[in-house]
Amino acid sequence: MVKSSPSWPVLQSFTFTDGADVDRSVWQSPTGNAAYFGRTQIRNSVLYGASGGASPVVNGAAQLYLSTYNSLASGQSFLGSQISTIQQWGLTNYPNGVAFEAEVVCPAGMPGGAVTSMFSYNLLSTSPFLHDEIDFEFASNYWSGNNEALNTNVYLDSNNGIDSVIATNVNFGAANTFRIEWTPSGVVWYVNGNSIRSYGSAPQSDMSLTLNFWVPADSWSWAYNGNLQPSGSPGTQWTYQVNSATVYGAPS
Repeated sequence: MVKSSPSWPVLQSFTFTDGADVDRSVWQSPTGNAAYFGRTQIRNSVLYGASGGASPVVNGAAQLYLSTYNSLASGQSFLGSQISTIQQWGLTNYPNGVAFEAEVVCPAGMPGGAVTSMFSYNLLSTSPFLHDEIDFEFASNYWSGNNEALNTNVYLDSNNGIDSVIATNVNFGAANTFRIEWTPSGVVWYVNGNSIRSYGSAPQSDMSLTLNFWVPADSWSWAYNGNLQPSGSPGTQWTYQVNSATVYGAPS
């Protein structure tokens, strides 16, 4: 087991100030067609406004909400959350490597069928659809019950991921630190400072740090659960809490 490298210099440290929304000069959320995926519409400042609390900050932590009721949908769908850094980082400007890290808390006790995540992302082309991405994905099907697991994935200028589901003893309802490091040698995923996977190639483009909370369709069988359904009236809401996030650059 390999420990992560705390000596990497900090490029950007993100903290959150209490208020109705995260700092929109730093964070953005998808809009238009990009704001709907799986069975979930994503809150954003265009549709909901800062006063509507697209991604509010409480006690110094960003609150990414998932609701069973979506008042703006013509049909029933979930209302989820996503925040991405406007700034991007990668091997072009930091040729020895970059790391994204976040301390997060998943909503303990929620039913299976939802996904929280921490990942890097850059859209390269819409036609054909090609992107660079490195993922941590946490499906609530596997947050408890002695079958805890998480998914790791990497996309290399592609729409085909190279994923691996990994068994874990993580207590998802507690604060955990997830870290992705990518260098010219490849990608390493870390949980609470311990490596859980490595892969020998890495995306070459600059990427944003992204976190989200959503409900997938049945095409993703690992994460889907038919028992979780949207509501036609105000119902249940859960919170994926982001305590902090940091971007590191590998030393020369």
